[in-house]
Amino acid sequence: MATSLWKRTEPFVVPEPFERVSSIHRWLICARRRCPQCDKKPNTATVHMECFEMFRRAYPSRSAPDRLFRHAAWRQPSAHMPCLGLRETTHIHLSVVSVVAGKYGLPGLTKLPQEILQIIRNYSASAHFWRYVSGLDLAARLAETPEPDPEEEYLVVPLREVVRWERGTSNPEVSKEPLPVIRLTIDSRGIRRVESLTEEQARYRHERYDDRLFVVQGTSDAQLEGITALFQVSHQSFALPREAPCAAQP
Repeated sequence: MATSLWKRTEPFVVPEPFERVSSIHRWLICARRRCPQCDKKPNTATVHMECFEMFRRAYPSRSAPDRLFRHAAWRQPSAHMPCLGLRETTHIHLSVVSVVAGKYGLPGLTKLPQEILQIIRNYSASAHFWRYVSGLDLAARLAETPEPDPEEEYLVVPLREVVRWERGTSNPEVSKEPLPVIRLTIDSRGIRRVESLTEEQARYRHERYDDRLFVVQGTSDAQLEGITALFQVSHQSFALPREAPCAAQP
């Protein structure tokens, strides 16, 4: 899993599903599902050009491209996992909605409860209005967190040794002797939480969610062999060895 931005292409038109485009900035852009060649590609993230330019204006830091890349690419916890299609539930800054709503002539929008705003957003997520809001909101959130140290190295830990970690915190709590079960909570932004649990704590509670899913595995299982967790700047991802079965799929 990549930890920083290596190259940026020129703007291009996204291909239709199952089609190929010859070359964009010397890169072959592929939209096929389960493409064996794509398993060998570097980690990538696709961003609308207008969203990228708007984000850069709102967050003019030198680290902006790297932080945007990690935010976009690490939403998929592993290159081996399919698109999960989880519902977005992160509440956005009302101050950001207010700015965009004012430009669109919708000043009353911010008077609605957050829950109602979220419902409206879910039904019209691809609208330019919400793209604008999302870009400004991400810029505001990154501005609230410390600038990353360019010399900072990421932390790599065997996944089975992670005892506790939650998005927004720094380094994880680790142990060579964890509890018998590890549980990952994944939402639309990627890995949200990692917990080491007893078998009783990990027992299914007959609850259902459409905004998150859980991956539960015994810490001694052979399927966890070779799987590492990668931590950097309050984000997390994990890498699967290519020859290993995709144990983390739901």
